[in-house]
Amino acid sequence: MCFLTIAAASVLRADVVPINNSGFESGNLAQVGNGTFSQLVPGSSIFAVGGTLDNWAVAFSTTASAAGGFDPSAGGVNWTTKWWDGNNIAYLQIGAPGTVSLSQTLTATLLDNSTYTLSALIGRREFTPNFNYAIQLYAGSTLLDSASNVSLASNSSGSDSFMYSSGASNALAGQNLKIVLSSTSTGAFTEAFFDDVALSVSTPNAVPEPGTVWPLLTLTAFIACIQTIRLRRKASR
Repeated sequence: MCFLTIAAASVLRADVVPINNSGFESGNLAQVGNGTFSQLVPGSSIFAVGGTLDNWAVAFSTTASAAGGFDPSAGGVNWTTKWWDGNNIAYLQIGAPGTVSLSQTLTATLLDNSTYTLSALIGRREFTPNFNYAIQLYAGSTLLDSASNVSLASNSSGSDSFMYSSGASNALAGQNLKIVLSSTSTGAFTEAFFDDVALSVSTPNAVPEPGTVWPLLTLTAFIACIQTIRLRRKASR
């Protein structure tokens, strides 16, 4: 006897998690200095506050810091070769012990049984005396994972990423995801630059898409079984 068995297939489905202004192109760059830039840290001893960077919020532990969007001028204290997309990038500067960061809370929430990949382009310009950064993924106020794997020479750039798997029953599931870009200093002037922040999620999909291979193979085997039975019956007559 032949049986046609339709079993659920575990198919990974990858989706882009929306990030607003992920390339830092939206905002008012109201100040001038080696390009145009915005500065979001109130009371900063580095630059006066001014301009905007849409969808990104600043946090800082010392006013000896600055953060915002930046449209660099070519060469000089910046870079001899463009490494970023579009016109603008994000920057973080800090000149005293502490941390400064830019963050965005997403509408997406943490899902169970999912693997997240966070990535970004990272830059260190010609001037940068000390270089420090981290890219971080949070669920609510809890840090899920972070990366600071790229060690850059002056006037260079690279990319960094990490993967986080939530597991089958994560206590933080349902909380909003948050992306944080940060720079920490022990006292010396430190800076880092960012572009093309991206987050993707891979989740198992138990319902196969039309046209996938496994249902076709199962049906083919079923038909072959039926044909074999018919031939045997015909031969026995």
